[in-house]
Parts: sequence; structure tokens; C-alpha cells
Amino acid sequence: PPEIKTVLLSDRHRAITEQVLEHLYNHSIQSVLIEGGRHTLSSFMDAGYWDEIRVITNTKMTVGEGYVAPVLPTNAIRFEQTILANDQIDFYAKEGVGHA
Repeated sequence: PPEIKTVLLSDRHRAITEQVLEHLYNHSIQSVLIEGGRHTLSSFMDAGYWDEIRVITNTKMTVGEGYVAPVLPTNAIRFEQTILANDQIDFYAKEGVGHA
């Protein structure tokens, strides 16, 4: 589809997070949803490139082993919690910003 574009990030000397955000800024994209594993999410959170975090936890499922979730930033303040079916959804914002 024409609305989907692939972008090649080729500067190996700069963090991917910076390259992604620079590309978005240059194309006037002001909001983005980052989904990924621990490394991807942590790279944005550790660099401070976040405004809101949503953590979805299934309250009925038991997993013996799995991947470790990213650690939330110390300035993440929970401002809302809701239950949707078997999921608990916690909403976090940076301390002093937005909802917190």
C-alpha cells in the first residue's frame, strides 16, 4: 500500500532510536506507537524518548518460562489502571508530564 514505507537506517555510528525519531520529525510525524521486545522498548525508554507507557498483563494466564519484560523508567508514574476481560492495563506517564 502507498501509506506503508520502508526506511533504510544506515548510520552505524548513531543510535537507531535517534535515526528513527529524526526521520519521523523530518516527515512531520508527531506521534508514534513503539511495539517490540525488551531491547527495542528499553532503547527508547532508557533514552527518555517516551511520553506514555501502557503495560498489558493477562491476569489468568500462567507462564512457566518466558522473556523478561523491560524495566519501567524510575520516573514512570501510573495514572490509570483498568481491566478488560482477562487483561489488566496500567497506564504510565513521565513524572510531571501529562496525566501524572
